[in-house]
Amino acid sequence: MHILRSAERTLERSEFVEAELSLVPLYHRGALFREIIEFLDLHGFDLIGLEGVDEERDTGHMLQVDGIFLRRAAR
Repeated sequence: MHILRSAERTLERSEFVEAELSLVPLYHRGALFREIIEFLDLHGFDLIGLEGVDEERDTGHMLQVDGIFLRRAAR
């Protein structure tokens, strides 16, 4: 989240973003998926795909996915 916030000017010129989305807390003060999706939505991006699932070995529970975001067309 820190990197996205510091790259707002770059986001203005970007068409796509790929962001790691944590489904459960994994890092100290790390943002969860909802916060990342909301931030990118407010900056004009829609979530269009998920890939690269990271699972917990013992349970098979999903921990992270990579979100693919596309800039919304001007309305």
